Amino acid sequence: MILRLISVLTIASACAKSGTVAIHDGRGRGGATIDLTATSSSSRSFPVLVGQARLAAADRLSHRIRAERGGIIDANVRLCVAPDGRVAEVAIARSSGMPEFDRALVSGAEGWTYQPFPGASDAKVCEHFAISYIAN
Repeated sequence: MILRLISVLTIASACAKSGTVAIHDGRGRGGATIDLTATSSSSRSFPVLVGQARLAAADRLSHRIRAERGGIIDANVRLCVAPDGRVAEVAIARSSGMPEFDRALVSGAEGWTYQPFPGASDAKVCEHFAISYIAN
């Protein structure tokens, strides 16, 4: 299933704002809702997510998430973005308790693209996020 981003997600870690991204498949049927909440209270800003957010591997687990978790599963991740906007690193900081979902979350987030920002090529901006995946 290919998903398209319906709303642009802006995350400002200074205010610990959360952004909710609703994603749907190309045929207009409901997909999953993903809530990302920055868990740090630092004063820096995190880049804006652009392009398409894809969690196809997590979507394939949605029936299991509904059956075993009531449709909602949570995990914490550490996400780092390079100046060119690519995800440089993503790691599970707190497991969801479902290893398949954790792997799907990491593989999906590795493909996300963020707005480029000025910095040395080896620099990266990192933030911890609490992520809730809500299977629709």
